Amino acid sequence: MNNIYLIILIFLAFLTILNLMVGVSNDAVNFLNAAIGSNATKFKNILILSGFGIIAGVAFSEGMMDITRNQIITPSFFTYKDLMIIMLSVMITNVILLDIYNTLALPTSTSISLIFGLIGASIGIQLFKSNGTSINVSESLNLFTISNYSFGILFTIVGAFLLGGLLQFIVRLFFTFKDSEQHRKYSHYFGSVVMTSIIYFILIRGLKFSIFNSSIAYKFIDNHYVYLIIINLIFWTLLFEYLKRRFNIFRFVVLAGTFSLALAFASNDLVNFIGPFVTSLESYHFYTVTGSDNLSLNFLNHSFKTPYLLLLLSGIVMFCTLFISKKLKNVISTEVNLGRQNLGYEKFESSRASRFIIKLIIYLKKALYYYIPNKYKALVKEKISEVYSEKFDSTQEVSFDLLRASVILFISIILIAFATSLKYPVSTTYITFMAAMGAALGDGAWSKVNAVNRITGVLTVITGWILTSFFALILSLVLAIIIIWGKLWVIFIICGVLLIFLFRFYTVYSKTKNIVSDDNITPAKNLNPKIAIYLKDHTANILLELSKYYYLMTECLIKSDYELCKTVNHNYKSFCENIESKYLQLNGAILNQNEISEDIKDSYLQSANLYFQAISLLNNTIQNVTGFVETDKDLSESQQSDLYLLGEEISNYLNFIIHYLKASQNIEMDQLNNNLNIINNQIDKIRRKTLKQIKKQEISTKNSLFFLQILSNSESIFVNLNKALLIDIKLQNC
Repeated sequence: MNNIYLIILIFLAFLTILNLMVGVSNDAVNFLNAAIGSNATKFKNILILSGFGIIAGVAFSEGMMDITRNQIITPSFFTYKDLMIIMLSVMITNVILLDIYNTLALPTSTSISLIFGLIGASIGIQLFKSNGTSINVSESLNLFTISNYSFGILFTIVGAFLLGGLLQFIVRLFFTFKDSEQHRKYSHYFGSVVMTSIIYFILIRGLKFSIFNSSIAYKFIDNHYVYLIIINLIFWTLLFEYLKRRFNIFRFVVLAGTFSLALAFASNDLVNFIGPFVTSLESYHFYTVTGSDNLSLNFLNHSFKTPYLLLLLSGIVMFCTLFISKKLKNVISTEVNLGRQNLGYEKFESSRASRFIIKLIIYLKKALYYYIPNKYKALVKEKISEVYSEKFDSTQEVSFDLLRASVILFISIILIAFATSLKYPVSTTYITFMAAMGAALGDGAWSKVNAVNRITGVLTVITGWILTSFFALILSLVLAIIIIWGKLWVIFIICGVLLIFLFRFYTVYSKTKNIVSDDNITPAKNLNPKIAIYLKDHTANILLELSKYYYLMTECLIKSDYELCKTVNHNYKSFCENIESKYLQLNGAILNQNEISEDIKDSYLQSANLYFQAISLLNNTIQNVTGFVETDKDLSESQQSDLYLLGEEISNYLNFIIHYLKASQNIEMDQLNNNLNIINNQIDKIRRKTLKQIKKQEISTKNSLFFLQILSNSESIFVNLNKALLIDIKLQNC
């Protein structure tokens, strides 16, 4: 029996490493969002800074380990055997759920996954032992503590959103979007308040529950923290006053806040990743002494020192995960895009719930405005109109500015560090996400154009949080029953299934990644007033992709290959989403260029619209082809031959243009028109031939009508492309 528990402990150690990796891949957005969204520094530098914050933060996590020991379950109610099964079930549940959310690029809460996993597994143990009789949940679980945690999490969600929105609104009204006089005069005051808050909550209150809480230095700090706050406030104010002319104070605040938030994350959330293993390891030491499965767990009511080496190794694993995790970037992009200031591709569509919420917000806004005294109404309205009529500088490759990033970090750090000091396992994901969304709302990032999409995205994430608690409870409950019933052999089976599951999700994720890489299609960093700076490479890459997918579409029809159709349809959809995002970002940047004439702006927008129409037409055509092939319909041999020859002419047309663009040579308008005429003549010839065959009943009428639609779509696609290229040539010669 001793060997069984040793095997379980080894399996738990393995799961702990996996849990650290999938957990950080999901939770890293909490401390990386602000710095990456505002482009505070290079991406690699942000990861390094955050990594050191994590290493430092693991020293502050000691006081949180009691959550798995005695704050959710009642130790005296369970035996050692029960405990090992509970912890094993919780760890498997966490790894599965977190990897699912990482694959879907949705942030979720590791704290909630841990808490409800413990609840579900403990209930599962009781159900198996009850033999059909009632179970006593009130004695086996600390319901009062659980309700306090739930209330604390709900309070911080609402509080983070409201505080984020209100503070961002006030700060934006004061500082505005521009680098104004207020920035130069008062940024050091705001920075000093944020830095003092960081020092107080992280280094003063956090020390109380760290591995250094018995040191003389801590006792001195704890007894004189009021003076230290005042000294910090004066110090940072004077330092920023001196340095504000040399660099951006907000950039320093964002980087310092990122480090501190990473530290707060590690101190608060490390228990979610290693807590079950630490508790099992401590219990195993007692078990080896007694050798009894029915060992009482009363000793877990006392706190134990977590080995320093284990904390350090955990920090190192999380540090390395920041650099090797590919799913991490997708989770970050979801949160950054929901809060970005500029236009772009919206991942989420409109929903009835989002439209209802917008109507409610408008109603509440009117009601609030009604109670503002009349003498202030005009002043408030004028100030709001003045600030929010300013255009965000979308030429910068940032989703929001450093001021908003500072507010997000300020709100998040205060709430998380305060909760940590009270030993509340609040979710860093909930706080940082809601603070970011509240700040986006307060900053006017949710406009009439995208508000329904953004709110749908927020509701999707929140729904995912709710489902996390439900699935964590159910899955851990089921796993606990299966393990206690099947014993050792079931553990090996579950281990194998888990590995297959993780591999399967990795392959699914690999297939759903964007087909077009950022290296292939990237908006110009520095726009030329003539707009032609991006044209050659950008347009050449688009035409290259269109040529490839048109060829694949013809292959699908000729070979009548449904599996190929599905793959092409999926990949082209990803291509369309990527292209739309790039064009919308570039459109916003160009519209904000004052030195560009309105005529050139209009010409560019016409060109972009024509490209969109061509891309969308091919998308619709590929979808129709997929449906046609799925119903086992075929074209005649004559039509297949004609389609093949047409595809060759189209490839020649596009390759001709791509060659000139890649060689940086100018294309003559007459050359473009002549090549297009060749395609149009070919299409017209095929169309007349098909109509004659239908009249003579040589081919199927229904299938031929579909074939004629393909010809019509092809003609429209390349007419639009030709028009767009002609406009680009004119812009190039401006």
